[in-house]
Amino acid sequence: LEKKFPLYTLSISGSTAKARRYQLKNDKKFRWYIADLNIGKINFNVPISKFENITFGIETERSHIDTQDEYNAYDFKVSSTSNYFSYTNNYFKNLYIDNSLRVNKHDTFGSSATYRIATSYIIGDSGLRIHSSYGTGYRAPTLDELYGSYGSTSVKEENSRSRDIGVEFTSINQKFITDITFFSTQIENLIGYGPAPGYKFENQGSAHNKGIEFALKYIVNKNLSINSNYNFLTTNNN
Repeated sequence: LEKKFPLYTLSISGSTAKARRYQLKNDKKFRWYIADLNIGKINFNVPISKFENITFGIETERSHIDTQDEYNAYDFKVSSTSNYFSYTNNYFKNLYIDNSLRVNKHDTFGSSATYRIATSYIIGDSGLRIHSSYGTGYRAPTLDELYGSYGSTSVKEENSRSRDIGVEFTSINQKFITDITFFSTQIENLIGYGPAPGYKFENQGSAHNKGIEFALKYIVNKNLSINSNYNFLTTNNN
């Protein structure tokens, strides 16, 4: 839902996802797995001037798992709430700056903060735009990774640092757009499956992803566009 007011624009969104799995034995439910994920978001967009814009809001997430195996039944719930803020500036001609901050509060893992700094610069009338960004990431373990069939309560949060730089070209008639971006991401406390026999989730050290992405878009007319993407990625796990 979106509503425009004289000084700001308000948008409200929500989503829900459900998963159901049952195993029958003698026509009775022998094992089951029931999971629900609900997300709600309220967003405010405030144009300060023709050069500056502020976006802020709150997002909440609720997860629930009800599962039973051959011996035990489990019921787990967890929630997290994020407050976020973003400031964009185009005071200098052709230069765009975007700074973002997110603060998250998790029932199990407490508070965390991430940020992102992004810039882009349009080179005159050449059709070229240089863009770059640097940001941090945070991911708390899911209920599956903590309490699922292969879950482990010893799993810790993942943290990451990402950076990229690229060049975008737009043709004079604005029908042809291409972009090439180099990127790199460092992940700490990487979560993955452990060794046999349990295959329980565990933190597996760090990982370094780097690569290049090539995007191509051709706008045939106002009703039809063609998009193509190619991503080459290498990963080193420590």
